[in-house]
Amino acid sequence: MAKERSSFLNILTILSFVGIGIFLIIGIFSIVTGTVAQKTYFSSEEAYEKAQKDIVELYAGQPELGMAAIAEMEATRHLRSNGFMIVFGQIFCLLGVLKMRKGNKVGFALYSIGELGVPIASIIFMGGMGIFGVIIGLVFVILYGTRLEEMRLHRAVVA
Repeated sequence: MAKERSSFLNILTILSFVGIGIFLIIGIFSIVTGTVAQKTYFSSEEAYEKAQKDIVELYAGQPELGMAAIAEMEATRHLRSNGFMIVFGQIFCLLGVLKMRKGNKVGFALYSIGELGVPIASIIFMGGMGIFGVIIGLVFVILYGTRLEEMRLHRAVVA
């Protein structure tokens, strides 16, 4: 008689699937938006200067808003790269969760890389995603870590 996964592990993996789906959508949206921004604002130095000039003219009476709009435009510079990192990380997370559901501990390593490695790299190299993503990822890694023994037992029974 095969030992079933605990309801805790089932709920945790379902929450992970939901989070992975949401972040895959965000990542794909970031790639598309970042690609458009690259072509519009950053295709050449002339295009970048023209975009800045257009913003300054648009907000001629409100220089604070003009500066904020230029800052927003600058923020899109790394949006595409961030999107690729998000999608890459979520693929690792998905593979990890699928393996953990089968009782394979290697899934924990894959999940940990996707959940913590990509946000940390994003913060280091691009200043993106923020510390909140790392904290949430750390909580999930710790929760999965508490179930590693259960995964080993589940795999032994399934195999």
